[in-house]
Amino acid sequence: PGGRLDPCLIALHNSRSGHKHTQHHNRMWLLVVLGLVAGSLGANVDRVKRGTWHHDRCVCDQRGYTPWGRGLDAEAFSGRLDGHASRLEQLQQEYKGLLDKFETRWKDVQEKAHHLDVVDHWVSDLEGSGCEELHFQCGGDNKQCIRNILVCDGSADCDNANDEASHICRNLAPAGSVFEGHLNKDDDTCTKRKPETFRVIITHVDSNPWFKARPHIQATVLLTFHEDHEEQTDSLHATGYYDYATHSFTLNPPESDQLDFHCEFDNVPGHEDRCVGSIRHQVNHHTCVTFTLRKKD
Repeated sequence: PGGRLDPCLIALHNSRSGHKHTQHHNRMWLLVVLGLVAGSLGANVDRVKRGTWHHDRCVCDQRGYTPWGRGLDAEAFSGRLDGHASRLEQLQQEYKGLLDKFETRWKDVQEKAHHLDVVDHWVSDLEGSGCEELHFQCGGDNKQCIRNILVCDGSADCDNANDEASHICRNLAPAGSVFEGHLNKDDDTCTKRKPETFRVIITHVDSNPWFKARPHIQATVLLTFHEDHEEQTDSLHATGYYDYATHSFTLNPPESDQLDFHCEFDNVPGHEDRCVGSIRHQVNHHTCVTFTLRKKD
């Protein structure tokens, strides 16, 4: 009114003018910066094209870092590697020493355990099983006895089922086994040949499904002896059976002299390769000679 401008309109106009001026000023500075950057890039590209660019114009501070590790040169790295190798070799030697000690002590433990088994077997033999002849002791606290022919027949007859245990029902004279023993002919009171070497070859083992307790055995017996100062060898075919209850096998008389052969294992772990053999009269089981046979490889 009255030709005067509104102070509010004047202030608004001045603020807009100032804002436009500021925006214009900022745009100018932006163009200047972009021009400088573009110029610098253009110069660098031109240098690359001319091959005059040098990488040492931008050098990073990599002090303390090398291909062999922080702060190491090749010589120092090699020294450290040798130190690790030496320590590793030392640890290997210590490990080998501990392993040798363990194996030695473990062997001692096994030998002592085996010795205890042998002593236990001897004590059992001296004390007796507490069962009648031709009977099997079931073991345990109740001292139960069953007939030998019931052992390993496929049906548990002992209260603790020990008569069907795997370590009991194991034939220690399977087919292919070869046992050999040497005799002192001066101790032989029965045989006509007085053999010096007695070899048994188990050729066949057959188990009757209706009578598993007594596997049938076929064997060849080789006798080496001297006659008229010359070494002789005779071969005899024999049949017999294996007895799980007594861990033994018996060969029936192969000749008319009625002499059979019986070999019994002591069932001590580690002694499966030997048995105590005896040549005896079949009728009364009178023993003519006793000797040890060992299993041949």
